[in-house]
Amino acid sequence: MSTDSVMNRWLVVLGAILIQLCLGAIYAWSVFTPALINAGWTKLQTQIVFSVGLVTFAAVMVWAGRKLPEWGPRKLAWLGGAVLGLGYTLAGLFGPTDFLTVTLFIGIIGGAGIGIGYVVPIAVGMRWFPDKKGMITGLAVAGFGFGAMLWVKLAGAWGHLIADIGLGGTFTVYGVAFTGLVLLGGIWMVFPPPGWTPEGYIPPKPTNDNSAGTGTSDFSVGEMLETPQFYLIFLTFVISAGAGLMSIGLMKLYPMEALQAAGLSKAEASGVAGTAMAVFFSIMNGLGRIAWGIISDKIGRKRSILIMTTTQGFFVIAFTFMAGQEHMLYLGAALIGFNFGGNFALFPTITADTFGTKRVGQNYPFVFLAYGVGGILGPILGGMLGDMGNFPLAFTTCGIACIIGAGCIAQVKPAKRAEAESDLGPEDAIPTRPQCTGLTFRDLHEEDAPAICGFPKTERELMYMFPKIAPPLTTKQLLVMAEQRHAPTVALCEEDLAGYANFVSCAHGGVCEVGNVVVAPKFRRQGVGAYLMEIMEEKAKADFKSDRLRVRCISENTAALLFYGRLGFQPVGMDTREAPDGRTLARIQLEKML
Repeated sequence: MSTDSVMNRWLVVLGAILIQLCLGAIYAWSVFTPALINAGWTKLQTQIVFSVGLVTFAAVMVWAGRKLPEWGPRKLAWLGGAVLGLGYTLAGLFGPTDFLTVTLFIGIIGGAGIGIGYVVPIAVGMRWFPDKKGMITGLAVAGFGFGAMLWVKLAGAWGHLIADIGLGGTFTVYGVAFTGLVLLGGIWMVFPPPGWTPEGYIPPKPTNDNSAGTGTSDFSVGEMLETPQFYLIFLTFVISAGAGLMSIGLMKLYPMEALQAAGLSKAEASGVAGTAMAVFFSIMNGLGRIAWGIISDKIGRKRSILIMTTTQGFFVIAFTFMAGQEHMLYLGAALIGFNFGGNFALFPTITADTFGTKRVGQNYPFVFLAYGVGGILGPILGGMLGDMGNFPLAFTTCGIACIIGAGCIAQVKPAKRAEAESDLGPEDAIPTRPQCTGLTFRDLHEEDAPAICGFPKTERELMYMFPKIAPPLTTKQLLVMAEQRHAPTVALCEEDLAGYANFVSCAHGGVCEVGNVVVAPKFRRQGVGAYLMEIMEEKAKADFKSDRLRVRCISENTAALLFYGRLGFQPVGMDTREAPDGRTLARIQLEKML
């Protein structure tokens, strides 16, 4: 497709940086901890708020990834900015030094806003830059790292906000700023047109360091979770993120203590420690995201993560000898920040390379749950040992863990599918298809009927999709059937009708049976069937409070049986049906608990 008629893809980078600049406020948390401790908080309490924010961020990101195809990236980004801004504003207005209030509004609501918005720039950036996935992911998330420096300095040395207007005023100002900047950046959060690729781009072939070249089939979430590669990547991310997040949480408290022990006054130690965090760590955190992304485009994701986690282990251990000396502290903060930033360029791209780019918006949030686990283990370990007066043990433990994590990532091999992919289409699938980059759904409209009647291309397909109907399927037959059933739903790829499904029956609080799951030929094997089943599952739970989902599948339709099996359906029975030509067909009944 020509690039003349589409948006300049570098505008996506601008929008991504603006959004991530605000979402990175979570890393500025340490600037608030001295004032909170002076207000009576313990060190552990300050780390609990930080950890709650990280866990909420990671957990909500899974939900956001599922909503991305339905709502689109722009709406999701705007929602994230609004929720993040609301959390900080409410904290500023209703108790900026109250532990429960701050935990609720900044930890939970603010963390949720970050989780809603975070996946958007990554997913959008990879679609626009398949030729530079590492670099563009690094650029897209660099704002997250640089955001810490901006918000720390505005609260302290540059803007003196905490000193001039207090914690409450600072939280409120930040809430308004976050909302406005994310709304602006979200304007450019759109996927490229279907079929668009950069001029001259040729998808890479899979290798051990680029596990699933862009041209391979994409893994669904369920398929990804069945692979050992997912768990090796997840564990490595837990360890690497945990070490960095502990360092962030203690980057001011531990050096202040060590510098005072070395003879500096409290004010001098605070200034040096603040510079280490707000300048050296933050700048290198941002640069590390860009640099590691570019490096990984050259040497591969796995090799890059192996080098990053190994060196991070040594840096974190060495920090115990550097924290009490000003210039060595700056060096240690810079090295740890540089490697920590690399996590956010390398783990999204190894997820895309291993499991496919098309569904990275749905798959990466599950990998990113590792960040939430690391956000619990690292900061709380540091806070507990800090209250016990043993910061060095916390850093040493995390450093050793990083070296173990390097051994985990070294075991990752290219992922292979257990079965050939099928999406309710015939075995002789069309070889060339438009790529559907975003799916949405709505209720069936009468004008959809002619297109749906054209989905079955053979008598056999018609029998699989509409067993009671003798060919040809007419518009009137389809609409009468839809009136007799529940929740007739269509899936859309951009403006094109991509699929259709309904409920044959639904018992409130019981079982909902899905029928007539049919996908347009040109959109088969692109996840439309799985998307439709996901939507019908959500409707069954939300509208009918159902506890089970049921489908009936003709026994000779092997592709559909394998498809439902991958979605978690289990066979529970069998019945028969007479085909329009008089044959007796065996139907397998499958169910899935909701």
